[in-house]
Amino acid sequence: MNYREEQTAPGSMGPLIRKKRKQIGMSMRELARRSGLTPSFLSQVETGRSKLSLSSLEKISRGLKLPLADLLTAREPASPRPAQEQELFLVRRGLGPKIVLPDRKITSEFLTPNLGSGLEVIASEGLRSSGNTAKQLNIEKKEVIYVLEGSVQITIEQTSVELHAGDSIYYAGSELREFSCITEKARWLSIIAYGE
Repeated sequence: MNYREEQTAPGSMGPLIRKKRKQIGMSMRELARRSGLTPSFLSQVETGRSKLSLSSLEKISRGLKLPLADLLTAREPASPRPAQEQELFLVRRGLGPKIVLPDRKITSEFLTPNLGSGLEVIASEGLRSSGNTAKQLNIEKKEVIYVLEGSVQITIEQTSVELHAGDSIYYAGSELREFSCITEKARWLSIIAYGE
């Protein structure tokens, strides 16, 4: 059995953004104009020298005329392998692609490489805040949130629930409306399966 160690740097969404930009034949200057971001910042993002906030990622997705979900869920596919050969994928601590939401005081790291399976595992941590409104991605999904440390409050449709360390919740669809850390610090895992 072989394993592959993912060598993804924290700013690793950059190569995906560059690939999408080049696929549609757009220059970096044009993306800068459309997104309202500077060409030098975009260059740093594309080369992995700068971290990317959700706000900047939203601007880039609008500039590329792509749904934000395409950038959040589309990751470079793993190389093909023979059907009978099983591979393991290792993502070292701190080397998974990261999404930083400074306005919401949340940092998330992808723990799974894109295997084309529609499954993501994301480790997140956040600080107490007055409220972190969840971004609606309009993607059909099933999600489990498991709290590792601290406490969070989530609102699904019209129901609010407090989750404490060791608690988990499962929901289907895209109806997560609000997510807030209610202790000074909280850490949790999100396990998300996309599609049906």
